[in-house]
Amino acid sequence: MPVASISEVSGQGAGAGGAPGSRDQDADEAFDAELAALRTERQQLAEVPTGINGCVLIALRDGSAPEPDAVVAKLFEELGSSSLPPTRDVIRINPLSTTCKWRLTEIEKTLAPLLEPHFGPDAPPTRWQLVFKKRATDPSVTAREWTIQLAKLVDPRHPVDLKNPEISVLVDVFRSSCGLCVTRNYKRCNDFNCQHKRNLLPAGSQARSTAKVSAYARAEGDASEVDASAVCALLAKRGAARGAKQFRSADRLLAELHDMGVEVLDKERTWRGGCDPATLRRGDWSCPACGENCFASRSECFKCHAPKPSSSAQG
Repeated sequence: MPVASISEVSGQGAGAGGAPGSRDQDADEAFDAELAALRTERQQLAEVPTGINGCVLIALRDGSAPEPDAVVAKLFEELGSSSLPPTRDVIRINPLSTTCKWRLTEIEKTLAPLLEPHFGPDAPPTRWQLVFKKRATDPSVTAREWTIQLAKLVDPRHPVDLKNPEISVLVDVFRSSCGLCVTRNYKRCNDFNCQHKRNLLPAGSQARSTAKVSAYARAEGDASEVDASAVCALLAKRGAARGAKQFRSADRLLAELHDMGVEVLDKERTWRGGCDPATLRRGDWSCPACGENCFASRSECFKCHAPKPSSSAQG
């Protein structure tokens, strides 16, 4: 059975971010030559049209090739190394173990065998999530209802965990087809988002993306048991929200970090785990005007800008 991986690419060409120079042209020529060799000599790759702009489906035809999940995980491992140049055009890469028709009955029938090794009767209770995506498909595909229906394929003794899952079930519906994969790498690879992965490189790395990124480093000596990749992903999303002046979203992301027992020190640009969530929330206050919960550091409500009540008023 052919296996496939799906990629999202930006609408820009090789010259994105500046005028194409000779180095870009040389890289394009080398890529075209390599792609032609793969198609004519070994026939390892096959392109499958999706009919969706910016969405490319690639089938791995070599029977000895590793599973797409392992291939994508390796790509992200190299993406975080100091030897790979910044990624400009590819936004996201998702592994797909198999594909089927977009109908719910077909998805259920195809997904069940993929779930069996991970959630079968002999499998220990495992935290998991279902990631459902749809694009340019029939309006009858409703993400919420289909997610609920597909989740019934997993025994209830396996708890759903959207924040820190051990296993992610990927369901990607595009036009008349659907791609499926069960992976343990989804959170570790930062939702398979190439740009996020590049933004989380350590400070001083030679391969750091040219995008302006305010990275947070883990506090020295912090050995707490916490999912560092999930923390970094939340910090990256919070930084993007703050940069876009979406402070309400940024506060909610910080609240998620507090729930994980993670303290964020913005002034020092560091974070540490193992903290008591109740202690991190100490001093938070409820807005007397709209009722929103506000952090202790705020002097006014982030939603309605009402001033923070005095201690005597709160008491």
